[in-house]
Amino acid sequence: DTPGPAKGKVRSVSAERLSTSALGLKDVDVEGEEEIRLTDAKNFSATFWLLSLSCLVVYGCVLPFNSFASGILSERNYFVEPSSSCVLEYSNDCTGGSLATVPNPSRDDGDFTSGSSNCPPPDYAPVLPSSLGPITCDADPSLSCDHSTYHFDSFTAEDVDCTDDFYKTGCFQNYCTAYEDATKTSDSVMSIPYFISAGLSPPLGYAVDKVGRRALIACVAPIMLIWVHLQLGFGSGSPVLPLVGQGVAYSLFAAVLWPSVPFSVESRHVGTAYGLITAIQNAGLALFPVVISGVQQAAGGKYLPWCEVFFVGCAAAGVLVGVALNVNDAR
Repeated sequence: DTPGPAKGKVRSVSAERLSTSALGLKDVDVEGEEEIRLTDAKNFSATFWLLSLSCLVVYGCVLPFNSFASGILSERNYFVEPSSSCVLEYSNDCTGGSLATVPNPSRDDGDFTSGSSNCPPPDYAPVLPSSLGPITCDADPSLSCDHSTYHFDSFTAEDVDCTDDFYKTGCFQNYCTAYEDATKTSDSVMSIPYFISAGLSPPLGYAVDKVGRRALIACVAPIMLIWVHLQLGFGSGSPVLPLVGQGVAYSLFAAVLWPSVPFSVESRHVGTAYGLITAIQNAGLALFPVVISGVQQAAGGKYLPWCEVFFVGCAAAGVLVGVALNVNDAR
């Protein structure tokens, strides 16, 4: 018989070898075991590639949207461009701040004699002059202006730089304050999808485990996103309900996408599959903001409606891929 201490040593070594093998921390030379190669990905199932494509386009209309949400929501709800009929009394002067020498109200149709109501309404951007100056910062020595004199033959919102004291506190204080308030409100509202996702993801994941129907849900989630972005792009009401819808759709899609990956490949390729689908997702997340910025610039610096049309297109592509997943799943 082997003495007691030797038996303990054998058991210790065996337990260590078992644990490292089970965790994949130690190469185990098993006769007949197939070597895993990255090139094996070309033999992955159609289901895996459909899941990857779905991940690319559906996440493409969720996560990149968050990068532009503040500007989209401000333009749509909280800093809306005023009507062209709303004009300033003095069309080439400051509108508010230490350099504004006289009050410069805005009225509909430029009627400053009949007592017409002020414009624009709340949640609209203050009206800007059509031209400006020349105006110097000398009247207020406390200002740290980027230039000594400001003169614009044609003045637009793109010329306003609220980091420059001339605009921030000197000549357009009301505009910069309204813009800052709108940005804060937009950022707060944009947290809605994340709160929804944080609360719904665990129960939705549990429900998917119990019910299944992953391919069907992968089709339903982008349908919801089409409605969300159509509302944001062409609607005019509160953005709260569409953002709630985005949070629900995001949670649904995540609950079915990631657990489906192991079912689409052989067990020995699960790690490779997750790495590949994540790389595809990140490639889209890197590319889509560049595309959206190009769309915005082509639309004259406006987000709406064309940036939202892009997101609708991504969601529609997600529906088509979802249909393909269901067809493939039915075979």
